[in-house]
Amino acid sequence: MSVRGIDISDAQRKINWQTVANSGFAYAVTQATLGNQEIADSFPSHWEAIAAVDLVRGAYHVFSPDVDAAEQAAFFLNTVSLKSGDLPPVLYVPISGGDRETLETRLQTWLDTIEGAIGRKSILYTSLEVAQLLPESFAKYPLWIASEILASQPELPPTWKNWTFWRYTQKGRVPGIEGGVNISWFQSIHEGEKGDRIEDLQQRLKDWGLDPGNIDGTFAPLTQAAVVEFQRWKDSLEDGVVGPQTWAYLSEPATPISTPESYATSSSDSISLLNVARYYQGVPEQIQALDWLQGQMSDEQLQEFAKLWRNESTNATSPIRLVNAAVYYQGATQQDTGWNWLQNEISPPILAEFASKWRSAPPPAISMVDVARYYRGLPAQASALNWLQSQMSASGMREFARLWRNQPTTSSTSIRLIDTATYYKGAAHQNKALSWLQRHISAATLDEFSRRWRSAPPLPLRLVNVAEYYKGVSHQNAALTWLQAQVSETTFEEFCRRWRA
Repeated sequence: MSVRGIDISDAQRKINWQTVANSGFAYAVTQATLGNQEIADSFPSHWEAIAAVDLVRGAYHVFSPDVDAAEQAAFFLNTVSLKSGDLPPVLYVPISGGDRETLETRLQTWLDTIEGAIGRKSILYTSLEVAQLLPESFAKYPLWIASEILASQPELPPTWKNWTFWRYTQKGRVPGIEGGVNISWFQSIHEGEKGDRIEDLQQRLKDWGLDPGNIDGTFAPLTQAAVVEFQRWKDSLEDGVVGPQTWAYLSEPATPISTPESYATSSSDSISLLNVARYYQGVPEQIQALDWLQGQMSDEQLQEFAKLWRNESTNATSPIRLVNAAVYYQGATQQDTGWNWLQNEISPPILAEFASKWRSAPPPAISMVDVARYYRGLPAQASALNWLQSQMSASGMREFARLWRNQPTTSSTSIRLIDTATYYKGAAHQNKALSWLQRHISAATLDEFSRRWRSAPPLPLRLVNVAEYYKGVSHQNAALTWLQAQVSETTFEEFCRRWRA
């Protein structure tokens, strides 16, 4: 799943930014500087306006091969004040200029100067022609490839295995902007993917103090859970997908979310007990794993955990079953304190064995966030949600309503699940509420709801959605190839003309 964004310069001075934001674009990158003394006239206004409409924001520098690279980098840093959540600096290299060795040296000087000053690797934005000149040492920088070809993927230079951004047109039409605009895809990262990008993501999550599971290049449920936790901490959309906003946050210098003591036993084979409580689903493998872990603990440890979990001052408290501590987890401070304390009490070998048992559990049958995101009012969908509501307790629905409405105290009125799906906007508190709801639905109930939900007939496919959710997998390529064979040559030529307009 990729998302679109734009990059602009003085060529687009007058922009209705709210219209742009309402048109489905996720990010905007504006030219800031050129060489060592030229600031784009439009930069100050564009820079503020992009943030005002909640688009992910970025700034780029146009590299001049014949100007001192360190001076260019310093000039960019003095002009652009990046904030948390902004994209990393973008270095645009429109031409190679001079000999290859000199180009490499000067580009590296710019990149090193920026990274040394702010601790972030810059994005390298250039054409295939220029990128092919760069050695493998540049592969550590995210690639923004400029390649205006009609294809499912851009052609990559030998140095890079993946692209992060792909500018596929310089003549795009964007509501709110007159004339042609550079439009690019950002390559999002989501569950099920494999490869170097996922291994890099897992390492970044670990650097932030989270538990992505094994650093093995596979985006498994535990990696997704770590992404969701990171998004929750950053108060952004908790969808488990690494889009441009989450990617921008992850690219910042890592500041571990939890104290080092809370993750003292963490390793690639370990697990965060706090995440265990947060993402407990009540499946048999999880129950068995928690009961096994409880059997490895002393009575004194269980009693101390119960005292911390309940926030009690007396030592006379009764122990608590770990399964119940997970079932009734509410994210309260004392509960977090209890789980973090327990993590430090368990030896690494025991924790690794528990992690193995816990991870043997199958992933949830369905995601409640996805249910809200893809609800279309079909009869089978509405029937499934009504059935699910009938399985929930009144007190549980009141707590869900409180979280959904972002209220400080429990609501006296419940809420219809159909209404939450209808009015879902992707807000952080809505995703938090749906994640809470999922944790409080038994695995059997979730399985049955999933069966009822998926009995809805599929909606007719729109080509706009095909482009939006295209991942380059074999069956998608086969379907597109088949479709092209059904279209007359005249119709396809007209489609190409309009596409490239």
